Formats: sequence, structure tokens, C-alpha cells
Amino acid sequence: MLTKEDMKQVRKDHDDAYAEADRQRALAFAQADAEGLAQKDVIDATGYSRETVRRITREGQRLLAEQAPAEKGPAE
Repeated sequence: MLTKEDMKQVRKDHDDAYAEADRQRALAFAQADAEGLAQKDVIDATGYSRETVRRITREGQRLLAEQAPAEKGPAE
């Protein structure tokens, strides 16, 4: 029998998966922007509004900027 704690864990797992999907989407939007894919093409492909595409792209750029120092490793 499932308990209240089990259901809390189900909810947490769902929220975590959703957050990771959002993160991956943002990184893909930032990559598309960096590679020169026209914003209009992203809008056409996703059905998102121009502002939504911009917001997601900015989030992806922020995530990439946070990753960049970690990938460089320790300063020499």
C-alpha cells in the first residue's frame, strides 16, 4: 500500500524530471541561437511566442555561462 511519504516522493520525482526537461530545452534553445538558427524558425518549430523563445534562450545562455567556468577546471 502506498503511503503519504510514497506520494510525496512521486511528486518530487515528477518535479525533478520536469525541471531537468526544462533545463535541457533551455540549453537546446541557447545552442540553436549560438549556431545561428533564426528565431522565427524556432517559433515555427515549437509554436512558442517570440517572448517565450527569448526567455527560454536567455535561461539556456545563463546555464551555459554557469557551466563554462566548471568546464575550464582549476586555474593554472
